[in-house]
Amino acid sequence: MRISEIMAVRGDCLETDYIRVDKQYNEKYGLTETKSHYVREVIIPEQLMLKLREFSEMNCGGFLFSFDGGKKPVGPRKLRVLLVKALEKIGIDDDKRKERNICFHSWRHYFNTTMRSNNIMDGKLRAMVGHSSPNMTEHYTHFSTEDFKDIQKVQNSIINLEKVG
Repeated sequence: MRISEIMAVRGDCLETDYIRVDKQYNEKYGLTETKSHYVREVIIPEQLMLKLREFSEMNCGGFLFSFDGGKKPVGPRKLRVLLVKALEKIGIDDDKRKERNICFHSWRHYFNTTMRSNNIMDGKLRAMVGHSSPNMTEHYTHFSTEDFKDIQKVQNSIINLEKVG
């Protein structure tokens, strides 16, 4: 989800096993339509849903990520600060974060690439992340050398240089 969509999550957006992404939050305009102008369903792991339900209860069904009881969401600056703290907890300090160019939006690139690397169909992926075109899905994909080991395995099975000589 985009940072503005995360800010807009409210208690009534939590379904059985997914978040209904129907709005984004802008500090100037408040709740508005999503960037893509359509509602989508973002399926999430069960453990995460349980934690989000706790946040909803703490914030009286209002904005889940809030410091005032759900009346107003946490701002994007605060979310970025919290991300930096979380990264530090797992051993990614400022230097590593800057070197790897990790920011809040990086998670969209990571998720897109991970799903494609695990053979999730592009149409399903676009519906989940809110991309409107195959070009955007391609733009968000960043394969690494490790992602091509399956190709190398097939290459090794058809090319055997010991038998050639």
